[in-house]
Amino acid sequence: MVDRRTVQHWSYAVVAVGGAVALLYLTQLLFGGALARSVAMILAIAWSAGFALLGFRKADEFNRERSKFAWYWGSFLAIPACVLMVTVVRLFGLPQLAGFTPGDHDTFRAFSAGVALPLLVQVIAYGLVSLWWRATKR
Repeated sequence: MVDRRTVQHWSYAVVAVGGAVALLYLTQLLFGGALARSVAMILAIAWSAGFALLGFRKADEFNRERSKFAWYWGSFLAIPACVLMVTVVRLFGLPQLAGFTPGDHDTFRAFSAGVALPLLVQVIAYGLVSLWWRATKR
């Protein structure tokens, strides 16, 4: 039987992700425009951060420690991984990884890819370190 705090913890996580996705897509469908998307992004980040904090507070001590450990080491390992990926793309000329054509100079897409890469790698590294913690500490 799953205990009540675990159910609450995961419920907050689902509400955080579901609400943020709904805010992003419903705003885009209803209003469109760059300003509406920017405001929706800010609201989605605030929504998900608030519910993530509530979920973290509902977690037991073991899961809190696992989460802190995984974010620390996942982020620590993700930054060198990003540097390696950028170096490989630069050295071997792999523009198709970011969705560019060889003559494409869309600076906003390049900026977006540059911002998204470390964040994506940090989340993946967090997940891997978290799985490692679960497998070795229980």
